[in-house]
Amino acid sequence: MNLILYIFLKDKYNLVLFALNILPIYPLDGGRIVMLYFPKISKPLSIFMLCFASVASVYLLITYKSFSLILIVAYLAAYCVNY
Repeated sequence: MNLILYIFLKDKYNLVLFALNILPIYPLDGGRIVMLYFPKISKPLSIFMLCFASVASVYLLITYKSFSLILIVAYLAAYCVNY
């Protein structure tokens, strides 16, 4: 839905939400698709992508003083631990 909204409205926030939502981390839509088609690699891929997102969030924190991605990564990490 965010991709369709981006196409019609040209709103950069919808594009960012779309990009975040297709990450292959389990509670997100991309992670659910990976779990559906590749169940054996879904958990290792989620952990790898969480590590990558953690590094990206630290970079954004240092460069732009943005805490938002760190909060999202922390929530996703807490969710993946229970998964």
